[in-house]
Amino acid sequence: MTLPPVRYRNLDLLADAGRWSELLVLCRTPGAVGDSQRREIAHVIACEAPVEIAAAAVDFLAEERQAYIGPLWEVIADRPWAQLSPHLRDPRARHLAAHSRVLHGEDLSCDATLDPRLLGVPFSLEPWECTDWNAELDVTSYGRRGCGGMTMADFPPSLRHPRPLPPSHVQKVQHDAVALLDAMSPWITACAFRGTAWEAASAVASDRASRQGEEFTLEQAYRALVHLGAAHRPTGRPSGRLWAGCPSGTR
Repeated sequence: MTLPPVRYRNLDLLADAGRWSELLVLCRTPGAVGDSQRREIAHVIACEAPVEIAAAAVDFLAEERQAYIGPLWEVIADRPWAQLSPHLRDPRARHLAAHSRVLHGEDLSCDATLDPRLLGVPFSLEPWECTDWNAELDVTSYGRRGCGGMTMADFPPSLRHPRPLPPSHVQKVQHDAVALLDAMSPWITACAFRGTAWEAASAVASDRASRQGEEFTLEQAYRALVHLGAAHRPTGRPSGRLWAGCPSGTR
């Protein structure tokens, strides 16, 4: 039986045959394929190849800011950190993959090869952070042609103990954080007000008929905030963790 030539059009055949080393060479060879094809090949390698070859593809495209479906460091992170650690070389990709493993539930705080200062986030989930976190629902899983396991950024689904919003006459003010928050997601419109939280909520409430609200803790809202603020696209797919200046030292 004649083996299929190593070309992009034979990607699925080559992957099914386990010809990962040849696909990695194709991915790395300048001019062999276009940029979008290279990203697709690397994605399939990161999904399915033996870990040492998958890690090599991630390292090779570590500076790539576009992805076929999701960032390669997230695609490869469905494997335990003990398997990934010996093979990932690029510091940024390595640390981002480690953070993805933390979101899967691993505690990597004792790994001396990881530097929490690089991304400014600890390598374990804080107690408040995992209150409502569900790795099966809140961490994206990948296949060759798609992804799943994501939760939409919908919070709160309903008000259990609603309170009427007060009349509000607060004025918007300038704040350095507004532009930063506005840029986090196409879903976000950031505003700053001088007044109480309830007055600010009243000023931006979209439901003018009921005008009701409820207080929630950061722990309760965290899942939705991650999906909203760390999303690469308007589906709310998470690709990381949030770190905000809250009293308990939050993500």
